[in-house]
Amino acid sequence: RTSRKSQATDFYAPCERINYETGQSKEKENNATKTKAEANQKELNDKWENHRQELIEYKKNHNTYFVSMESNKKLARWADNQRQFHRRGEMNEKRQRLLQEIGFFDEKKPQKSPVKPKLWEENRLALIAYKEKHDTFFVSQQKDKRLSRWAENQRQCHRRGEMNQERQQLLQEIGFFDEKGKKSPQKQAAWKNRLDEIWEENRQALIANKMEHNGSFSFHPKSKLGRWLENQRRAKKLGKLSEKRATLLNEIDIDNDQVYERREEAIRKAADATWEKTRQELIEYKRVHGNYNVTPKSRLGRWIENQRRAFKLYDMPAERAELMHQMGLFPARPEDMVDGRTTPRQKKRKKEEEDGGGSASPARKKRSTAAVRINYNEDDLDGLEV
Repeated sequence: RTSRKSQATDFYAPCERINYETGQSKEKENNATKTKAEANQKELNDKWENHRQELIEYKKNHNTYFVSMESNKKLARWADNQRQFHRRGEMNEKRQRLLQEIGFFDEKKPQKSPVKPKLWEENRLALIAYKEKHDTFFVSQQKDKRLSRWAENQRQCHRRGEMNQERQQLLQEIGFFDEKGKKSPQKQAAWKNRLDEIWEENRQALIANKMEHNGSFSFHPKSKLGRWLENQRRAKKLGKLSEKRATLLNEIDIDNDQVYERREEAIRKAADATWEKTRQELIEYKRVHGNYNVTPKSRLGRWIENQRRAFKLYDMPAERAELMHQMGLFPARPEDMVDGRTTPRQKKRKKEEEDGGGSASPARKKRSTAAVRINYNEDDLDGLEV
């Protein structure tokens, strides 16, 4: 009788892993896959070597490694791929060494022949004929789409410095590169007339809207007509509107708009409400913390800094300045701070203009004094009493 300890321990040994779909063991299957991959790699290496031998033969016949697509399209693409792999550093060392031995990477791409192709010369003559007929080298695509693209390609090659000297000289002789990208006078006049038509259409739409709503404009401010009207008001305010258009707009009284005034009033009320809300938040902060030492980069800190800047530049309404003074943030407001829109520099200049002295700067006054002193001569001093 044998004991349990004397029995063999083969029961605990690992069993062989089997793929039940193929019926083969995993080890045999991996070996078969490895053998197949090695065979594929060997086939690829043989093809690559055959292409290299073809390239060497092409070099002997044509004295260049830059294969023409017309002579051998497949070999040309293979050679171009090898150059790209070499530039990107994706080529293995063995293949790179084999190509370096035959000087494949040392050869530079030859430049295009400077001889004028027949098609290029035909396009140049067609461009000259277009210039004589339309007085411009900027070919319209509607009239000649192919010639327009050709002319634009010549400009791009010239800007990038990729045009050979002979072609560049031929185009410079006819003044091709001297003409700037300006529209012809006929196109400029047509475009100006079209803009005037669009402007008049918007004005008529504005009149129709005002008549429909009993003498007041009624449309959304961000609508197409609303944005156009806002642009006209801004241009009129800045003096950029022509007299003719300003007169036409004055006839329909664009400034006397009840909707526009109500909107502006609503904007002002909203701004005042936001300002007062922030001021109340600041008062609450003072009640809780006992001071106004707000973090400078916080929302309240930036708001206080903006108020101080506005107060310093006289750009704050007197009512707001008085409220800030009552809170102890600002000193007493100046007595002349009525509208809050007049800076000390503007007041000084206005006073000088009223006195008749103008508003010349100290440097300008110094130059004028020197000019007067230089213009005196001996004849002018004869009549002066000492």
